[in-house]
Formats: sequence, C-alpha cells, structure tokens
Amino acid sequence: MSDEKKDEKPLTLSQLIQFYNEAIDPRFQSLDNEMKELRGEVVQFRHEANQQFDFLFKKFEDLHQEYLIINEQLKRSDQDQEKMQTELNDLRTKIKNLDEQVAIIQRRLNSH
Repeated sequence: MSDEKKDEKPLTLSQLIQFYNEAIDPRFQSLDNEMKELRGEVVQFRHEANQQFDFLFKKFEDLHQEYLIINEQLKRSDQDQEKMQTELNDLRTKIKNLDEQVAIIQRRLNSH
C-alpha cells in the first residue's frame, strides 16, 4: 500500500477543474433545476390553496350574512307574535265584557 501511494502523483489544477466540470457541476445543475421545478410547484399549490380559501371564506361570509338576516327575521317574528298575542288577549277581554253586557241586557229584558 505504501508503494501505491508513492507511485500516485498529486492532481493538477486542470484535472480538478475537469473533475468538477464532469462530476460535480452537473449534479449541482440537476439539483438547481429540481429546486426550481419544486419551487414552481409550491407556488402553484399555494396559489390554488389561496383560491380555495378565498372561495370558502366567501361562502362563510355569505352564510354568516344569511344567518344574521334569518336571526333578525326571527326576532321580528317573535315580536309580531307577542304583539298579536297581546291583541288577542285584549280582544278576548273585550268579548268577555260584551258577553257580560249582553247577559245584563238579557236579564233586564227578561225581567220586564
């Protein structure tokens, strides 16, 4: 082994440059190209995801607006129902009073 090392000559600069150009640089170029492709895919995915989020957010906003409208309509309906219940109770009281007055009139007529 020591004889083999003695026989080996140091690499020259031109050999190192040739090795770099033939073995190392193509690998870096390949990695760089793959990174550019991956970066483009990530940008495209991000764009598509943002579009989906925008769509979902718009749908959520629409549903929220519908909820607010329905909630307000229910409140008005409850108020209308309370008002109608009050009016119905007033009418019942008036009918009861009228029934009492009719009964009084009938008693008077029967007594004559």
